[in-house]
Amino acid sequence: MNDKVVDIDMFEIDLYVINKVREMRVALKISQVELSQRIGLNEGYIGKIEQPATRKKYNVRQLNAIAIALECSPRDFLPEQPVINEKIHRLVKLVRQPKARKGEQNYEVVKKKISR
Repeated sequence: MNDKVVDIDMFEIDLYVINKVREMRVALKISQVELSQRIGLNEGYIGKIEQPATRKKYNVRQLNAIAIALECSPRDFLPEQPVINEKIHRLVKLVRQPKARKGEQNYEVVKKKISR
């Protein structure tokens, strides 16, 4: 895949939760595929949510299943303080790394703007 730039609108709380799940998954050395399998979803599901070019997000049932799989509380995915529900507009450059697993990409935020 060549590098490409995508335009994304997402709420700040959704991005926080996605990043927190990823952070915990990586810390436990669990792949996207393995976590998807543990929660009973198709193998590419977690990858689709973590892929910044999509607008997919977790629902409460999925977060509960992920908490069971990671042996933590669903509260661990939420910020300590409420997040102002602002929409984030980002341009994201997707960069496919030669040694990345299928479905796992590195990316960089090219431009980030918060809409109120």
